[in-house]
Amino acid sequence: MQIPLWRNIVASVLGESLHVLPVAEHSARGAALLAGVSTRWFPETLLTEVVPVSLRIDPNSRHRRTYDDCFGCYRTLAERLSSAAQERD
Repeated sequence: MQIPLWRNIVASVLGESLHVLPVAEHSARGAALLAGVSTRWFPETLLTEVVPVSLRIDPNSRHRRTYDDCFGCYRTLAERLSSAAQERD
C-alpha cells in the first residue's frame, strides 16, 4: 500500500490505525510474524520489538461515518438486486 490516499481510506474504513513499515516486503514479513505469533512460536509482545513502524495513519471518524453510510446503501441495493434476480429465474 504505497499510495497515501489508499492508506487513509483503509484506516478509515476499518476504523483502526495503520502502522506502516519501512521495508519493501510488508506481506511476506507480516505473514511470517503472524504465523509465529499464531503458533505461539514467539510471544505477541515480541512484535513491538521487531517491527519498526515508520508511519502511523489514524482513521478519520468523519470519513468513517460516510463509508458506513455508503456501505449501508450498498447492502440494501445488493439485497434488492439479489431478490430481483431470484424472482426473474
